[in-house]
Amino acid sequence: MTSRLIDPETQKLDIQWLTVILLSLLFGISTLFIVKLPPKWIPLVILALLFPFVAMVIGGLRKMLLALILLDIPLQLDIALGSFGTLDNTGTIDGYIVSLTTICLIALYVLWILDYLVNRDTVHHPLRRPNIYLTLYIAITCLSMLTGELQRLASFEIFLLVQIFFLYLYLINKTHHKNDLQFIVAILLVGLSLESLIIILMQVMGQGFNFAGIMGNIYGQSPTPGDFSRIGGTLVSANTAGSYLSMLLAPAFSIMVTGQKRTFKGLAMIAFVLGVFALVLTGSRGAWLATLISFIIFSIVALRMGWLQIRLVLIGVVIGLLISIIFYGLLYERIFGYDAGSATSRIEQYHVAFQIIKDHPIFGVGANGYFIALAQFLTRNPNQEVFRWVVHNKYLLVWAEIGILGLLFFLMFLVSTVRQGFKIVQFNDTFISPLALAFTAAIVGQMVHMFVDVFHGRIQVQLLWTVAALLMAMSYLHKTKQIPER
Repeated sequence: MTSRLIDPETQKLDIQWLTVILLSLLFGISTLFIVKLPPKWIPLVILALLFPFVAMVIGGLRKMLLALILLDIPLQLDIALGSFGTLDNTGTIDGYIVSLTTICLIALYVLWILDYLVNRDTVHHPLRRPNIYLTLYIAITCLSMLTGELQRLASFEIFLLVQIFFLYLYLINKTHHKNDLQFIVAILLVGLSLESLIIILMQVMGQGFNFAGIMGNIYGQSPTPGDFSRIGGTLVSANTAGSYLSMLLAPAFSIMVTGQKRTFKGLAMIAFVLGVFALVLTGSRGAWLATLISFIIFSIVALRMGWLQIRLVLIGVVIGLLISIIFYGLLYERIFGYDAGSATSRIEQYHVAFQIIKDHPIFGVGANGYFIALAQFLTRNPNQEVFRWVVHNKYLLVWAEIGILGLLFFLMFLVSTVRQGFKIVQFNDTFISPLALAFTAAIVGQMVHMFVDVFHGRIQVQLLWTVAALLMAMSYLHKTKQIPER
């Protein structure tokens, strides 16, 4: 019997090259039709066509899909289907948001189901239960469709929240080992670095951009070249950009000052330095306060636990003073200067929000229906002057839209997540414990920021629930004794 003429490895390589050639031809032909698509569809179609190449080069399909989801938080590659088209610049979710996250999440769940069906004889991890209060919050939001006047408008928010909830469920069930957690955090740091770099470059260039559906926004652009403007980057608004940066700066700092691998610490240092400068450029006072609170909490607890040396804290204070000197003009103007009535308009918004809550205290006006209720209120009270936007207070917004039970469950979700984070601190693991402390401190900072901002869009909700999922996954790592790497 003669040996096989074709080596199996050579045959496998030939098949891979044949696949690449066929995909290349498909990509080349498809470019002839891409130009005929609406502009918002073009980046999603290009990514879908490029994805097979990237997956073949990098390997690890699940990791690739998850990385795209995490990077999609700042990039915001999405389209709104079925929108009314009349609710722009109101803070309302207008349309069924279909994004890169949506596509990748569907693919991840298909792979999860196929893995379960194909490997039935394999012992699978038991399904991990999500936070009960978050589940009840979602349920109350869904039920609010029965009380709201516009069920279609409510369905826009429910469609978005259900997507993010499935991402939350996937993260807590598929983060089984420490290196899974390290991968997720590394991608978050990459996203932080890229977004921060975009914000800094926009300040240097002095203008925004619009490339393949990705927009860079400058809010309140200064007419004088070289002066500072409020930069929103690709995150819709400067306040949203500030909340995104403030959520990830403390975790980046925790990795930078604790004993980790050199490459991991280097990535964290780059993300932290760029993030601090970008945060200042957003001009978001709420985000500045949230960051300050998160760093105070982290520093106090880390010093007590012995993870942080006092000299590092002093160095951090000195660096903070230097940054304050460099950006003195911007900081002084935002804190003490004229803000075009931004602060006083919030007080007026709160007054009107309480009036709406007074009329609908138990069940609310319906998910995503606040602006409609505001318009109706102002019709009945024509002399009332208020900024026509969703109220800049997350707690009042939740209460007004889905009622007192919805607010209660939302608060309990936040509080239980913070409590869980502080429990993980007691694990005394060199990687997980400081990281959990940083995430927990960041959430506390965000809870303060929620008093003066909307926190209603995909960016802020997706990042908050992702961090909450990571904290829950960390607690499961401890319970199942799976902290060591594979």
